[in-house]
Amino acid sequence: MAQPTQASDAGDGAAANTDAHPQPHAGSQDNCNSKLLLPELDCLHLAFKWSQVSPTVSSSSQDQQSQHLPKSVIPTHRRVTEQLTRNWAPFKVLRQCYAGTRFEEQRQLHLPQKHKATVADSTLRVEMNGLEEQADNTKALELFWKPLSWLGTIRPTSANNAFDPAIWETFVSTTLGLEVPILASLPLLHNSPLAKCSCKKFCMDFHCDHTSTCTAHSGATKEHNWMVSVLWLLFPTAGHWVRTQHDVTANAGQRRGDVEVRSYLRDQAGSRSLVFDLSIAHDRFGSSNHVQQNGSLSHPEDLDCPMRVAVQRKTITYKS
Repeated sequence: MAQPTQASDAGDGAAANTDAHPQPHAGSQDNCNSKLLLPELDCLHLAFKWSQVSPTVSSSSQDQQSQHLPKSVIPTHRRVTEQLTRNWAPFKVLRQCYAGTRFEEQRQLHLPQKHKATVADSTLRVEMNGLEEQADNTKALELFWKPLSWLGTIRPTSANNAFDPAIWETFVSTTLGLEVPILASLPLLHNSPLAKCSCKKFCMDFHCDHTSTCTAHSGATKEHNWMVSVLWLLFPTAGHWVRTQHDVTANAGQRRGDVEVRSYLRDQAGSRSLVFDLSIAHDRFGSSNHVQQNGSLSHPEDLDCPMRVAVQRKTITYKS
């Protein structure tokens, strides 16, 4: 008979199941922060069979079958990966090395987020209300936002839509918290770039913080317009009719957004268009007169604050 398996590389976080207590059905280990339980090798085929039938059987059937099936289930790849990265010694050392660094801060900025879909200030609340079940005990519909998930789903529709290599290099570097190669290649003095921004107040920094926050240099408008030209092209590929620039419907104060998606929202009152105005918000100081602040997070205790401030500022502008 095969001996119980044990994932020794995962340290104390992974161990074989040798007790007599029946375990829940497959998938229950995914939200568990305790030891990772693995089936005995001679029962592995039974655990696999149980993982295939458990989502569709009733609770009473599960209780009956649990008497004849292994005492633990096969964990998902995600659960094993999480356990290894949390407990394996090399990963622990790696986390300690990067604790408090720009790398760790950038990782926190790009973690997945969960939001209630039908909150009052949501642009999509009309659509989400239509999708949400109306029963009193129904769980509220939630949206999961993964900042970098688009990398695996969006593809350029033509060569003109593809990222220029220099832009792609800059995007990857700033996302990870690395020095931007084109800035790191500038002449140096005491390990700092000599080149000054066109605002004449600050030198360029390696991580692009000043470039991302300075409103005086001519590239700020160019950056904004380039992003709008890329974003609006996504909507026609999904079958939407889009207006841009001067064709966007103006509000009561004769202000126009950047992109208008015609007849985007539909309900009993009819069709309504969705207009968005692009703002670029940076998470760090880059143009502060307190030079020691530049490069640090502007709101380390509330990472979403820069975005909320930008939204509030834009809202006030359109109401005025």
